Amino acid sequence: MRRVTDAHGRTDSERLTGSERRTDSERRTDAHRPTDSERLTGSQRLTDAHRPTGAHCSTDAHGLADSQRPTGAHRPTDSQDLANSQGLAEPQRPTGPQGLADSHRPTGAHHPTDSQGPTDSHRPTEPHRPTDPQRPTDSQGPTDPQRPTDAHRPAEPHRLTRALGAVVGSAVGDALGAPFEFGPEGAFSVRFPRPGQGGEMCGGGGWDPGEATDDTQMAVLVGESLLERGGLDLPDVFRRFQRWAAAGPKDIGLQTEAVLSSGDPWDTAAALHFQVNQRAAGNGSLMRATTSAVYFAAHGRDATMDAARRLAALTHGDRAAWEGTAVFHELVRVALDGGDPLRAVPETLALVHPGHRERYAVVLDPGWHPDLATEFNGAVWPCLGSALWAVRTTSSYEDAVRAAIDLGGDTDTVAAVTGGLAGAVYGVDAIPARWTDTLHVPLPGFDERVLRTPDLAELARRLNG
Repeated sequence: MRRVTDAHGRTDSERLTGSERRTDSERRTDAHRPTDSERLTGSQRLTDAHRPTGAHCSTDAHGLADSQRPTGAHRPTDSQDLANSQGLAEPQRPTGPQGLADSHRPTGAHHPTDSQGPTDSHRPTEPHRPTDPQRPTDSQGPTDPQRPTDAHRPAEPHRLTRALGAVVGSAVGDALGAPFEFGPEGAFSVRFPRPGQGGEMCGGGGWDPGEATDDTQMAVLVGESLLERGGLDLPDVFRRFQRWAAAGPKDIGLQTEAVLSSGDPWDTAAALHFQVNQRAAGNGSLMRATTSAVYFAAHGRDATMDAARRLAALTHGDRAAWEGTAVFHELVRVALDGGDPLRAVPETLALVHPGHRERYAVVLDPGWHPDLATEFNGAVWPCLGSALWAVRTTSSYEDAVRAAIDLGGDTDTVAAVTGGLAGAVYGVDAIPARWTDTLHVPLPGFDERVLRTPDLAELARRLNG
C-alpha cells in the first residue's frame, strides 16, 4: 500500500524502507513525493500502503506448517480443484446476536458527527442466509464496450466457486504483487513476459514465495471474527487487530498502528487520529474487505454497504475510505450473485455519500485509465478505480491480476483488490494452481498459525454460508 499525498491521504514520509531506500532518480517524479530526508528511518513499522521494497525473487519456498489446517482426506492435493475438494463438514454458524449494529453509537466531543458513520455492536438477529440465491444466468463475467470479447469463456461458475475465488483470489493477488511494490510500471511482464510460464510466485523484498502481506492477514482476522461471533462485532474485530499489531507483523501501516495502539476506545480511536492528522483516505480498509464482502453479500445491498463502512471506520477516519470499501462490497455482492459488477457501478454510485460521489464517479468511469489518476494508487480512489480498470480491460483472472501488478506502485494492494473482484467474477477454478500451491498467510499473534490455500477455501466456504 502507498500513501496518498493530499489532506485526506497518507504520505511517503510515513513509510520506512530499511536498507533498500530508493534514490530520487528511482522514484516517480510526482511533486507530492517527499525526498529521502523526509522518510522515516530505523525499525518503525511500514504504513498501510507500503511494503518492503525490491523485486528480486527468492528461490526457496516458505515451509511453515499450520497445525489447524485440514488434514488427511480433507486436504485437496495440488492437482485437485479447490471448488470440488473441500470435504470438510460445515461448522454451525454461532448463535446469538448477529447482523449489523444499530444506529445508537456512543457519542463524544471528538467523535465524528456524520450521521451515516459506523455504529456500535448492539445488533439485531441476523436474517436467514440463503445458500444459493437466484441469480441471472446470462452473465459470464463483466462486460464493457472497451472489454475484449472471449468466445471461449467457460460456463458461469457456481456461487460457492465465486466465493472461493474472491477470498483465494485476493490473497493470490496480494502475494504476487508484494515483491514488485514501488517498482516501475510493467516490471511484472518484463520478468514474466508470457502468461502461464510459471515462477511468478517468486517472493522478494522481504517476502517469501507465496507469502501474503498484512492485506490478507487482516482480511482473515475480519472473516474469523464474523464467523466466531456470529455477525459483525466491531469491538471484537478491533481487539483482533490490536493483538495482531502487538505481535510485530512484517508490515503494518503507521496510521493503523497508531490507531490500534492509541489506547482510545474502538469507536473513537480512528476518528481522533483523523482529527489530528487529517490523513486517512488510504486503501488500508479496502485491502482487507474481501472476506466481509463475501459474508455480507447474502444480506443485500444496503446491509453489505453499511457493514463495509463500519469496518472501514475502525482504522480510517476519513469517509472516503468508508465509501470505497462500501462500493467494493457491493460489486462483489453483484458478482457473487452472477451479475456483472461493471454494469452495477452506476446504481452503486447512487448510494455513495454525496460528498464523495463525484470523485468515485471519475475513477470508476469506463473511460478512466490509471494514468489519469491525480493521486498515487495507495489512495483509496485510484486503488479501487485501478482494480475495476484491470477487470474491465481483460478477460480472465490471470490477465486482470497481471494488469494490476504492471501498474506499479502499491502493487500488492491493487492486485489484492483486483484479485478479489476478478475471483468473484471468474471463480476459483480460473486461478492458476501454480499460484495457489505456495500461497500462505501467517497470522502473527495467533499461535503462529499459517493458513494455506485449503484453509482460505474453507474460510470462504463458511463465510458464504
